[in-house]
Formats: sequence, C-alpha cells, structure tokens
Amino acid sequence: MTALVHVTGGMVAIVAGPVSLLAPKGRWLHRKAGTLFYWAMLVMAGVALVMASIRVQKVNIVAAALTLYLVVTAWSIVKTRAGTLTRVERWGPWWAAAVAVGAASVGALVAVFPGRLYEGDQRAPEGAVIFLVFAVIASLATATDLWTLRRGGLAGAARISRHLWRMCLALFVAIGSFASQAPLLARRMDLEPPPSLAIFGPALAVLALMAFWLIRVRFARRYRPATAAA
Repeated sequence: MTALVHVTGGMVAIVAGPVSLLAPKGRWLHRKAGTLFYWAMLVMAGVALVMASIRVQKVNIVAAALTLYLVVTAWSIVKTRAGTLTRVERWGPWWAAAVAVGAASVGALVAVFPGRLYEGDQRAPEGAVIFLVFAVIASLATATDLWTLRRGGLAGAARISRHLWRMCLALFVAIGSFASQAPLLARRMDLEPPPSLAIFGPALAVLALMAFWLIRVRFARRYRPATAAA
C-alpha cells in the first residue's frame, strides 16, 4: 500500500509538473498544476523518505530529503509577501546543510569502502558520484538560503527564480527516478532496454526548460526590479 501511494504521487507529479512548467506563468493553469505538483511531490518524497529510512537505502534517503527541501522552499517563497521571511526561509539553510554534509560524508565513505555502504554495489567508487552530486546541489542551495536571509527576503526576478529552479530540480529528480526504473522493467519483461536518450531525455528537457525560464524571468520587465539573486 505504501509503495502504491509513492508511485501514485510520482505519476501525478510527472504529469502536473511539465504542465505547470510549460503553462504561462501566473495564469490559472500554471497555478493549479503547480499546486497539484507540490502536493504530489510531498506525498512521493515523504513516503520515499520513510521507506528508504526503514530499508536503509542511503541514496534514496538523500534524494528524498533533498527533494522535500526543494519543493517546500520553492512553494514557501511564492506563498508569502515579497521581501519577507518565513520560518521555512529561516530553517531552510540548516535543512540543506544537513543534506549536504550527510551526502558528502556517505559519498566519501562509499569511495573509501567500496561495496560495503552502497547497498552492496561492488562498482565503487562509481557509487560515490551520485552522493557528491547531491552534496553539491545542497551546498549551493544552502548558500542561496543564506543570501536570502542576509537580504531579508526576495522580490521581483530573484523571488521567481528561486521558485523556478527549485521546483524544476525537484521535477528533474522525480522524472529521473522514474526513468531509471525503465531498464529494470525491460529486463523483467525480457525486452531490450530503451536507449539512454529515451530514458533520460525528458529529465534533461526539464533542465533545458528551467534554463529558458530563468533567463526569461531575469530579463522580463514584469519582474523588475530584482532585489537579489536567488
């Protein structure tokens, strides 16, 4: 039942997320799809964190904790008045820093002790890379959180940019996680695994759209003046 809830949340998220990303920003469809995406991601990542913690799946613990952080902070910034700080913004750096330290520590241990910490994977130090990637993302998020605190809140393009890149990265994680199961499913069905581009192309497209919207927001007159970089 728990797995079904997790999968359902993920499926809703990977449908609602692209709709919100492609829809005109600030319009009805963007808001409704974004709200659905937010709650679906909370369900998916929250259940994933609980399941991964019980099973001691280190990669999934880090991924779920980071994803929850991204969607909560992304949602909070657009649900409060511009130029103000909420408890989420004040506690966000601690959350992100904890993920960064945890991911970096496990990644280092995986590299030093191959096959013992990475869920039985004997191919280390390859397994350490994903932890280090998560550590870098969480570290960058910590830095932007501290910048937001220093500025006393964000407005204009900086505020929207913070919302955009965090929601997009959360969607990237959701689609990438779903796509990574394709080869396993193909093997179980005695089928040829799909090509890598077909598997991870949609996730990479999310990053491309994120870059497009970030550039557009930065130069759009409706979001000026910006008080700080997100």
